[in-house]
Order: sequence, then structure tokens, then C-alpha cells
Amino acid sequence: MTVLICIGMSADVFAVSLGIGLSEKKITPLMLFKVGLWFGVFHGLMPLIGWSLGAEFSDFISDYSFYILFVIMLVLGIVLIKDALLDEDERPEFDLSFKRMLPLSILLSIDAAVLGVYFAVGETGNFKGSVLLGCTVFLATVIGMYLGNHIGERFGTIAAIFGGCLLIFNSIWALLEGLEIL
Repeated sequence: MTVLICIGMSADVFAVSLGIGLSEKKITPLMLFKVGLWFGVFHGLMPLIGWSLGAEFSDFISDYSFYILFVIMLVLGIVLIKDALLDEDERPEFDLSFKRMLPLSILLSIDAAVLGVYFAVGETGNFKGSVLLGCTVFLATVIGMYLGNHIGERFGTIAAIFGGCLLIFNSIWALLEGLEIL
């Protein structure tokens, strides 16, 4: 059960990572490792933070996490489409700086804080569940970026525009689900 939850929690990170991969000309193993580590560590830490802050914090995050996910995926989708329409030599590289990765990692993992309460009362220990989530997100990030990059190399601008549209669609879907319209 915990493995399925971790895979489900990795879906948004996979979509974002696919977009990052589509937008990059060349992805190095070091880049895969760095982005995977950022996203994985924060997804591993957030349940511990949620567990320590308790159920009230969990309810607050549950009520607003879909707005955060909506904004992140919408902005990344728009940026991906905008960058795809630029000449290849004008496209900016993905920024791996602390200033860029810290807020992105926090915002992508904030909904994982809710899992801390589940891990505290569920059959899985909090630490074990957090490690499993971090590792799952790390793998989803690496696979998403790798696939996105290879799809981008093969299909170029069309793939990047499609990926941007997919992120925008997913952002709208997350918003509609959060608002309980779907």
C-alpha cells in the first residue's frame, strides 16, 4: 500500500521532470543526480515535517496543495512552450542554482507533508515511509528527465510544445480535482 502511495505522490514530479528533460538540449548524469536528489530529499523530509507538526498542519496543506501544484505546472508548461518557440541557441538552460532549486523542491513536495500523519498512524513507520518516498521520487525524477530529453532530441519543438500543453492540462486537472469539480 505504501509503495502505491509513493508512486502516486511521484506523478507530479515525473510530469515536471519530463518537462525539464524536454526543454534541455543535453542532460548529463550529474544533472539527473542533482535534480533527483533535490526533489527526492525534499519529498523524503516533508512527511517528517508533517508528522511533527500534526494533523492541523496536514489539514491546512490538504486544503491548499492543489493550488500550489496548479501554479507550478501551469507556469512550467507556459515556460516550456515559450522556450520551445525560441531558436535552439536562444533557449535558456535549466537553472540548478540553490536559489532556483530550493523553492521548486519545497513547492513540489509540500503535499507530501500530509503523508507524515498517515505514516505516523499507518502500518509503515514514519522514517521508513519517508525514505521510500524520497527514493521513489528520485527515480521518477531521473526517469522523467531522461525520457523527456530523449523524446525532445527525437521530436524537437513539437515534443516540447506537447509537453508544455500536457503540463498545462495536468495543472488544470489538479485544480479541478482540488476544487472537487472532477
